[in-house]
Amino acid sequence: MVPSDSSRPQDNGRVRWLGAGQELLRRGGFREVKIGALCEVSGPTTGSFYHHFSGMSEFLDELARYY
Repeated sequence: MVPSDSSRPQDNGRVRWLGAGQELLRRGGFREVKIGALCEVSGPTTGSFYHHFSGMSEFLDELARYY
């Protein structure tokens, strides 16, 4: 059995946002990772982003750990 890794998100919504962040990184690098672009890739609204993350800093920190 694999131990639980607390650095990995358990919420499917968070995983969707992080997947979108990875997609943007592949497409154009760090400068492409913006909330508007994340919404275009993942589908949810800006409000959903802020429901899952306190801001871009938290998102980028988690994106780095998720990678």
